[in-house]
Amino acid sequence: MSVQGRPMRARARIDVAGMLLSGACALHCLLVALAPAMLAATGLGALLDESAEWAFTATAVGVGAIAALMAWRARRPAAVLVGFVLAIGALLAGRVLEHLGAHGATEALSVLGGVGLALTHVINLRAASRAPRQPLARSAGG
Repeated sequence: MSVQGRPMRARARIDVAGMLLSGACALHCLLVALAPAMLAATGLGALLDESAEWAFTATAVGVGAIAALMAWRARRPAAVLVGFVLAIGALLAGRVLEHLGAHGATEALSVLGGVGLALTHVINLRAASRAPRQPLARSAGG
């Protein structure tokens, strides 16, 4: 897999994985909120379990945090970091509020967080493709 003709680097792989995971997380939150009966009827009732929801959230947040750290180290635009922080915050707020028993806006927060995280990965990937390539650091002995 390549980005603009170049081999995909670790940073790009993190963002591609993050887009897929965040998108799956957002889709899961949307389906759980809008069609729980359909999930149960199709044999996907396990996705309604709270441990599945926390697994989606933890995975999306973990990959997002790694991508945010890599973006910060690569000096990406501040908008990328703000996007990661806001999206991760929305995802976590949705899960925590639901856990505390506050329903209603929690599903919207979770879907918004998942979609926002996926979009931020896209923005970060585009920023990385436009950034000049850094030469590899040489060792002190060589």
